[in-house]
Amino acid sequence: MNDSDDLRKSIDPRFHMLLKRTQISAHSIEPTVANLSNIQQPSQAWVNNENESQVSKIKSKPASRVYLVSKTGQQICSTRCRSIAIATFIFLICVLLIVLPLGIVYGLASSSDFSTSIISTMITTTTTTNTTTTTTTTTTTTTTPPATAWIPSNYGTPCSSTCINVTTVTPSTLIASWTFEMNTNDVSGQGHNGIIANGAAFSTGYVGQALLLDSSLAQYIFVPYIDLTLKSFTVEMWIYSFTLSSLDLSLFGECETRSIDQCLHYIIRNYKVYMGFYGDDLVGVTNLTAGRWYHIAYVYDFVNNVQSIYLNGLLEASRVPISSYMGQNGSAAFGITGETGANYYNGLLDQIRITNRVKISCEILNDASLITHYPFDGSVVDIGPNKITARTTVQGNSGISWVMGKVNQAINFNASNSYFQSCGFWALGQNQPYSIALWINPSSLGGTLFHLSTDATGSGAWCLPMIGFSSNGSIVGQTWNGNTFVVIAPIPPINAWTHIVQTWSSTNGLHLYINGGLYGSINVPVFAAAGASMCVLLGNSGLGINCQTGQILMGPYSGAIDEFYVYNRELLASEVCPLAHP
Repeated sequence: MNDSDDLRKSIDPRFHMLLKRTQISAHSIEPTVANLSNIQQPSQAWVNNENESQVSKIKSKPASRVYLVSKTGQQICSTRCRSIAIATFIFLICVLLIVLPLGIVYGLASSSDFSTSIISTMITTTTTTNTTTTTTTTTTTTTTPPATAWIPSNYGTPCSSTCINVTTVTPSTLIASWTFEMNTNDVSGQGHNGIIANGAAFSTGYVGQALLLDSSLAQYIFVPYIDLTLKSFTVEMWIYSFTLSSLDLSLFGECETRSIDQCLHYIIRNYKVYMGFYGDDLVGVTNLTAGRWYHIAYVYDFVNNVQSIYLNGLLEASRVPISSYMGQNGSAAFGITGETGANYYNGLLDQIRITNRVKISCEILNDASLITHYPFDGSVVDIGPNKITARTTVQGNSGISWVMGKVNQAINFNASNSYFQSCGFWALGQNQPYSIALWINPSSLGGTLFHLSTDATGSGAWCLPMIGFSSNGSIVGQTWNGNTFVVIAPIPPINAWTHIVQTWSSTNGLHLYINGGLYGSINVPVFAAAGASMCVLLGNSGLGINCQTGQILMGPYSGAIDEFYVYNRELLASEVCPLAHP
C-alpha cells in the first residue's frame, strides 16, 4: 500500500459526504487549495517542519474527492480540511435556519388574499382605542376570511366638536307645528289648527306633503292667536316660491296694529328674507330664486334683544332692535300679513314650527339639513326634525324583528321579502349634495343596503341601489351620472358592526367612509337625479328588477341595521366621526 492509499484512507469519510452533497468539484476548489502554499505557517498541522515540505501535488478524483499530499506522501491537511468541512456545514445550517422562516412568513403574507390557507401558525392582532394586543396560536389548517374590520388610522382620535347629534326640537318648548300632511292641523297638540281660506290645497312638499297657496286666488291659512309677546321665540319653515318679484310676499304674520314693534310680519321683500316688528326690522342679504326649496329660521332673543335670520341653516343677518316685540292680540296667518294688506304668497309652505326659546345655531343647521333619523329602537319612528312616516308592512313584508343594536336596538332583516320603506324624500331626487349614514351587522354578505326609487315598490322610472354588496361581499357605494360611479370598500366581517357613510357633492364627488375614516372617493360632478320626491328602501331593492345595478348584486340583505341618517348636505370628515363613535 502506497502513501497515496494511506492518505485516502485517513481522510474523514464525512468530509467526502459533505463535498458530495454540495457537489463541489476538484476544479472548483483548486484555486483555494493552490493558494495554501502562500500561507505563512499557521500551525504544524499544515506544514511538516522537519522536512519543510511544500505542496507538490494535487490529485483530482471523481467530483467529490480531493487529495492533498506532500512529497514524502504524508497527509498535511487532515485537521484543516475537517475544520473547513465543519465550518461549511455550520454555515449551510445557519443559512437554512434564516431563509426557511422568511419563506414561511412570505407564504403567510401571500396567502392573505385567499379565503382558505394551509399554514402552521396564525397570528391575530386586535386593535382597540388605546392598545394593540397580539396573540399567537398553533393550528394545522385554518380558514381565514378575507374580511376583517377596516379600522382607519384616525379611529382612536377623539372627534372634534360639531353640530352632529344635537337635539333639534325640545317638545316642552314647541308651541305650534304644522306638517301639512293633507291637513292644516297643529301636530304639537297645542290646538293652533289652521283654517283654509279661499280653497288652499296640498301638493308634494319638501318632505311628504306641503301647503299650496295661489296668490291669484287670495289663498291663505288663518290660525288662532299665538302669544309671542315679550319672550324669546324661533319660527322655522320650508318655502318654495313659484314666483318672486320686488313686491312683498307674505309668509307668516300676527299683527295687532300697524304700530312700531306691534305687527309681526315675516315676508320676502325685494327677493330677500325679511323679519319685521313694524318699523324695527331686519333684512337678509341673499337674493332668493324661484323654483327651489329654502329653509328659513327667524329667531328673536328677548334676553339679549337680538333679531336673527338663518337661511338654509346658516346665519344670514342679525341686529339689535329698538325694542322687543309687544303685540298682544290679533290673529296669526300663513300666506298673508296684516302689515302689507293683500300681498299673498304664491308657492309651497312646509314643516312650519314655532318654539318659545332661542334655538342655537347647531339646532337650526340640523333642522335645515337633517332629513331623517331612524334610531330603530323598537319602532320605525323618525326622531329627526321632519317626522317622516315609515311603512314596513307592504309588499308582503315579513321577517322584521328587533335585536340588540349598536345603540340600544336595531332593525333586523331575516327573510327574502324583508325590507324597510320610507317615502317623501324630495332632496334625494335633486342634483344637490347628500349624505347617507348607517350601521350594519350582516349575518351574511350580500344584497342591497340602501335603495332609492321614485316608486314605493323600488321599481320606479328612476331607481338605483346606492349602498350594498358586490358579488364577492365587498361594500359598494355608488351614484348615478348617466352611468354608475362606484367606490368599493373592503369586505366587512359578519356578525359585527360596521359603520358606513356615503356623501356626494358636485365639488368633491362621491366619498365612502368606513368606520369613521375616508376609504375611497371618485370625482362625479353631477348627480343625475330623478327631479322628483323619492322613496328609500333598506335591506332590499323591492321589485326593482329594471334598475341600474352598477357593482351591487341586488337582493335581500340578511342582518341588522341601526342609526340610519339622511342629510341634504355633504358631511365633513369631522362630522362623520361622531356618527361612527356614538
